[in-house]
Amino acid sequence: MRLARVQALLRSYQQALAGILHRTVLHAGLAGMRALANALPVLPEASAVRHILRAYVPRLTRLEPAEVKAFAALFPASYRDELRHLAPRLAPHLPPAEPAAPKVEPKLALVEAAAAALRQKGVLTKPEYDRLDAQARQQAFTVAGQTTRAAVQKIHDLLAEQISQGPEQRGFVKKWTAALGESPLGQAHMETVFRDTVQKHYAEGMDKMAAHPLVQELFPFVANEAIFDARLSELCRVISRSGLDGSNVYHRDDPVWKKYQNPRHIRCRCGRRYLTIEQAAALGVKAAQRWLKTGRPPAVPPFVPEPKLPPGSERARQALGTV
Repeated sequence: MRLARVQALLRSYQQALAGILHRTVLHAGLAGMRALANALPVLPEASAVRHILRAYVPRLTRLEPAEVKAFAALFPASYRDELRHLAPRLAPHLPPAEPAAPKVEPKLALVEAAAAALRQKGVLTKPEYDRLDAQARQQAFTVAGQTTRAAVQKIHDLLAEQISQGPEQRGFVKKWTAALGESPLGQAHMETVFRDTVQKHYAEGMDKMAAHPLVQELFPFVANEAIFDARLSELCRVISRSGLDGSNVYHRDDPVWKKYQNPRHIRCRCGRRYLTIEQAAALGVKAAQRWLKTGRPPAVPPFVPEPKLPPGSERARQALGTV
């Protein structure tokens, strides 16, 4: 009986755990390759070249400058630098040292795309935002309880900074309180603004990356990853079983997915994962299985019909941008 309860609990988190496991395996592979590279010994060729350089230093001192340059040109820049160290008198006759390679800072493409998606939004007060149509609201940002654009702009900038540096809810709440005082709607409201804004713009950043032609070709499907516990909304529960063949998987261009992709309401916890043909086929999607078997994409994209949503779903979706 106890085992059955544990199994039921694990099943409720199955989709989220699958995504975590997928990313963990990738990170573990990269970490393993780095550890292997660090453990490899110095190549014998490198030691042999250094030995040749040391052996030829006395002879090089008797060569003409042009001959010294010709000899040094046979070796990579790193060995020419070592030759300079072994025989300082030859330095004037050696090719100039190559400039150090510029330091390359690691780029977190998803983080950058998410921050850019937020920074591009126009800042409005709540009454101004409410006068916009649904399409225009997609390009706007507002916060309930703030009466001036300057206050909304400050919150907007704090959120963009948090996304760029790594989201941290407590730090955001402290900075908001220091700059503007606590939200008139309470600390819970501040936390909701943080969670929903980060979730929404990470999703938009992921979509921007996934729109690249090469990525589109490799990942034609997308899965809605829900957490099946007591807090799962009925709207998200319906979307999680309204995909292809009753699954949580949709064709990435499906109008139904475009309309109901996450986040779809305030405090939505669903994620998304783009899938290859093989991954979608393994999840039981028949269109992907046929595609994999024949090697030919479907003549007509496999879209699903409009799902029957629970009452109040549209109102919940419209409220998402007005936290």
